[in-house]
Amino acid sequence: MRTLGIIGAGPGGYVAAVYAAKKGLDVTVFEKAELGGECTNWGCIPTKALYSYAHLHHKLSGAIKRKIFSDMPDVDYRKVVNRKDGVIKRSRMGIKHLFKTNNVKLIDKAAKVLPDGRVAVIGCDETYQFDNVIIATGSDPAIPPVPGLEGISPMTNREALGIMEIPEKLLIIGAGVIGIEFAGIFNTFGSDVTVVEILPTIMT
Repeated sequence: MRTLGIIGAGPGGYVAAVYAAKKGLDVTVFEKAELGGECTNWGCIPTKALYSYAHLHHKLSGAIKRKIFSDMPDVDYRKVVNRKDGVIKRSRMGIKHLFKTNNVKLIDKAAKVLPDGRVAVIGCDETYQFDNVIIATGSDPAIPPVPGLEGISPMTNREALGIMEIPEKLLIIGAGVIGIEFAGIFNTFGSDVTVVEILPTIMT
């Protein structure tokens, strides 16, 4: 049986792992953090969970303006965040179930490819030899070199997803997909949001 090693269990890694296992390969996945990678834990899925409640809030606001309802209920944003965390947890469990049902082996440690092609687990002496290796290590948030950020602690998408209270005011640097998505979420929940973009258009 041919063997396949995959470093990274994000959307690229876990989908490739399940597909390869269904095709008869012996698959091992290495993941140093959480199953699902950026999309599941700090990107697409959690932001859509928050957006679903922001959309509900927007609909209720519209209904009140049209006098369908008389009062706007208070938002317990902590419960919104807890709901989002529950969605993430279920998504991780779904990936773990896919691995189990398709006999994909998971090693929850960081790994690297050695010059001779073997895969080594970082921090110990374990090495593995595979017929093929896929590197699907994904992405990490980066703070751009914006003047004035020295000495403060700006949030990335990861920190923004973890705050438990709606900020009174919020400055978002970058009007790409992620920036506009967060702007819409927090503005709907009541933040005074300002978006700064160096390019002439947004969502580019």
